[in-house]
Amino acid sequence: MLPHDCLKIVNSDGARYRLLYVGDDLELLRALRKVLTKPDYHIVSCPHVGSAILFLEGNPRYDLLVFDLELRGKSVIELTRLARSMPHRAHLPIVIVMTNEIVGDLGKVGRQSGVGEWVSKRDIPDCAETIISLLGLGIQRTNSPVLKSGTTSRRTVRE
Repeated sequence: MLPHDCLKIVNSDGARYRLLYVGDDLELLRALRKVLTKPDYHIVSCPHVGSAILFLEGNPRYDLLVFDLELRGKSVIELTRLARSMPHRAHLPIVIVMTNEIVGDLGKVGRQSGVGEWVSKRDIPDCAETIISLLGLGIQRTNSPVLKSGTTSRRTVRE
């Protein structure tokens, strides 16, 4: 079976928004795919940092990057710095998902590396809302059975 439980490789050039998810949390990936559906969204998933570097260096179009902090923490910051150093990726919004709230100096490190949003994976609706708002859309939570109102766990890192 292919990484991240993919059944087949799909040509996603027709998707309105392409996202790169780097992480190995299949529950989060499946939940995001239920909310961010085709044909408007296509989530490219990558479970390994090494593969993610190749994806970032390549030419496929991405509109937003989602990095899972549980990929050994520092590797995520290195991926963020790498993305910011590439002219064709420097402008992309980056969302870091994590299990818990920001602890210690992580916020400072995030600012230095160019991370704009930190969200908790425990709040899938907020994760999806953050992604959608960064893509410039905006959603109506009341009209979607998947997006239920709840407490916000998002933190914006200001420079």
